[in-house]
Amino acid sequence: MLTCNLNVPFGLFNGSTGTIVDIIYCNGNKPPLCQPDVVMVHFPRYTGPPFMKDNPCIVPLVPAERKVECYCHGCKRKQLPLRLAWGTTIHRCQGMTIGHGETNRYIVIDPGTKSFESKNPRALCSTSKGKNSWGSK
Repeated sequence: MLTCNLNVPFGLFNGSTGTIVDIIYCNGNKPPLCQPDVVMVHFPRYTGPPFMKDNPCIVPLVPAERKVECYCHGCKRKQLPLRLAWGTTIHRCQGMTIGHGETNRYIVIDPGTKSFESKNPRALCSTSKGKNSWGSK
């Protein structure tokens, strides 16, 4: 899953999910001493110019440098804008587009015991046309 907006009109936005197809290390670098130089990710919803003609949905991602405000004014880090997306929280999946034709067709939430709903009222309530899951407004 992408963790930042790279190119929203082409479908590369915070929360876009894809599949890693290759991890590239340059100049003889190997893990665990360094991070990848390029990660090739297949984003099914990518609509921008193709990097590879035979597979137009594969996008190369490179580490991005981020600066952090601190007292020394020189802190920075370099990291890939990716995170594992095989599991997510209730709050993170809120607002996701789900259904036929989408990458994610279903969201399955197991709240565990009944005590979850009593401690977190309406956390699992789905809305449709202004109505909650019980049919009232």
